[in-house]
Amino acid sequence: MLSTDIYIEPLTAAVVGLAMHHFVFIRGEWHVRAPVVFRFYLASTLLWCIAYYRACDRSIQTCSIHYFFSLSTHYITLLASIVIYRCFFHPLRHFPGPYLAKATKFWHVWKCRNSNNHLLLEKLRHEYGNFVRTGPNEITIFHPAGLNLINKPDLVERSDWYDLVHPSFSLNTVRNQYFHDRRRKVWEFAFTNDAMKGYEERIRSYATKVDDSIRGSNRSIIDTNAIIYRFAYDVMRDLAFAKTSNDTDQEWQTSVNTIHTGLSILGPLSPAPWIALLFFSFTNLQLVSDWNNMMAYCREKMAERLALVTPKGRDISSWLIQDAKSRGQIDSPEEMQWLNGDAFSMILAGSDTTASTLIFTFWHLAKTPRYQKLIHDEILKFGVLSPLISEMSFKDFERLPFLNAFINETLRLHHPLPTAGSRIVRQKGLIIDNEHIPPGTKVVAPRWNFGRHEAHYKRAWEFLPERWLNDSDLISDRRAFTPWAGGKWACLGKQIALFELRYLISLLVHHYSISLPPGDDGSSVERDYKDQVTAFPGKLNLVFTARGSE
Repeated sequence: MLSTDIYIEPLTAAVVGLAMHHFVFIRGEWHVRAPVVFRFYLASTLLWCIAYYRACDRSIQTCSIHYFFSLSTHYITLLASIVIYRCFFHPLRHFPGPYLAKATKFWHVWKCRNSNNHLLLEKLRHEYGNFVRTGPNEITIFHPAGLNLINKPDLVERSDWYDLVHPSFSLNTVRNQYFHDRRRKVWEFAFTNDAMKGYEERIRSYATKVDDSIRGSNRSIIDTNAIIYRFAYDVMRDLAFAKTSNDTDQEWQTSVNTIHTGLSILGPLSPAPWIALLFFSFTNLQLVSDWNNMMAYCREKMAERLALVTPKGRDISSWLIQDAKSRGQIDSPEEMQWLNGDAFSMILAGSDTTASTLIFTFWHLAKTPRYQKLIHDEILKFGVLSPLISEMSFKDFERLPFLNAFINETLRLHHPLPTAGSRIVRQKGLIIDNEHIPPGTKVVAPRWNFGRHEAHYKRAWEFLPERWLNDSDLISDRRAFTPWAGGKWACLGKQIALFELRYLISLLVHHYSISLPPGDDGSSVERDYKDQVTAFPGKLNLVFTARGSE
């Protein structure tokens, strides 16, 4: 018999629950071990049940009542201790925010179950102000200084959000700053000026294929999502893995579908990494299967690149592989985790982010034809006639102020990573606008919402490229605009992405007048928009009319 005193067992269970909270779970990070903790509790519950019934000399009914009473007492005490601490004793208790968000991230997951985290955070900003407690240990910052500060490694470090691809890691996801800086030095070789010159010609060839596909289409209405995603994927596959495509190659469709279905699980779960990592352990779930298929696809692309003996041109992976070989680590499991993680980063950051930005760019061009004329006239003004547009370099495009203003405005309103990424405050803490954010706090600064903040921009919800021209007074605080991050975490692929954007926009605007189809207002682009780490715009159909044939 375990005990003749019916109060001893539940009391012991309650004490264990309190101890688990105050001496175990409250200390350190547990998100990566969430599946292990879940299995531990499940196994412990079953073993306790078996041991209890074997030791109990009372009736089955009495034993069952006592067992479930003790078990429920443990869980209720554990959860009550967690909730009471988070709501009344946590260092963030004075920050405003939804009451349930103070207690659990399950609230956040439920609220953005439709992949609309950007809209949820916008609602919270209007309701609670520039500092909102969006989780038990999380502050979402909307103050303009926030974006600048979360890009300073001496003040913050990458959070548990970057472990979503665990056990793989890459330049974009590794949390240890030393390993990040060491890896970045290898990546930098792939983004020198000489490397860029080689990339430019390959990007031009894929942009020309887009032009040819539009010109040769027998359809008056063009599925713009399809041609843009194909362009972005073809460029990525060539520059990242030295693999070219032809007109009959349909691998881009497999890639896009695999990535988009794989990322769908992160629409609701991205704000709570521990829940996502727990979900990933249930491999029979369809959403988890989609995620695993996506990660397997990334590993497959890197395996294909490793097997490629003589690539036609230098690609980004070649520098990573060369570094691994120079250290004699190309076959080590750890190095493969790096390479597989980098493959994920190159596929996601090298195609999806560019594609979503281009879709929004052409959407705005179609809605406001005068912007097409301004860009077209600007190209002519700089003497770039049709036969010479293919010779424009990255530096040449920097001389087109309105084109660059148009791209900046697109990135302001439609950042390709709407709410992704978070940081952990280091020991110094953060002070923003007299608000002290204590060490160990997770901080989020969502770019989608920063771009629409009335304190940062006048007429913030309007698409006005002219705000980025020299004589504009439409920007109230330039700290709110950091589309490429900054410092040691700045986007290395910025020049490639900008060249893709500038070249394809210039090429198509120079050759076509772009419009929405009759009866289509294009509202589906925003209506069906999904925030799933990267931005997924809705469907965009456009009519491309060759200039001179209107």
